[in-house]
Amino acid sequence: MIMRLLFAGIFFCMCMIEGVVEAQTAQPLFYIERTLNANIVRYDAQVNNNGALDQKDPVIAYWLLNAEDGRRKSLGIMDRKMAYGISVKQGQTKGEYILTIVSFKERPIRVYVVDGIARAEMNINGSPALLEKVFVKTTGALSRPQFIEFYGKDPVTGEE
Repeated sequence: MIMRLLFAGIFFCMCMIEGVVEAQTAQPLFYIERTLNANIVRYDAQVNNNGALDQKDPVIAYWLLNAEDGRRKSLGIMDRKMAYGISVKQGQTKGEYILTIVSFKERPIRVYVVDGIARAEMNINGSPALLEKVFVKTTGALSRPQFIEFYGKDPVTGEE
């Protein structure tokens, strides 16, 4: 047992020296709130220890089950394919990614890092805004939305 722990410690140190293990921090970007219950879908940026977005998975999406016990839960297959799943591709500049949510394909979201803080920017009412929340009003779990509202702040002034 001691030999296994010693080997694991040496391997970890070697990986750190070689840069194989790269720590990541999840930074909240925005969330989707619905009329059905208090559960939300949260989108986080994964920022590495160099302060850049992770190249493999720059953004992750998951449920926060606030209507239950507040635990985190992966999106189910139907959620990923029909409503809240994402696709992410490299943007026009280094370190920038374009995020598309399955149900809002026509509303691309630009994700980038400024001064160590991840941001999600999109046009809201014709102006650039840092996206904070999306509100979806529906009548049922499988019904089409009655309306969708996007909430954000001006990236320069911070005004809503």
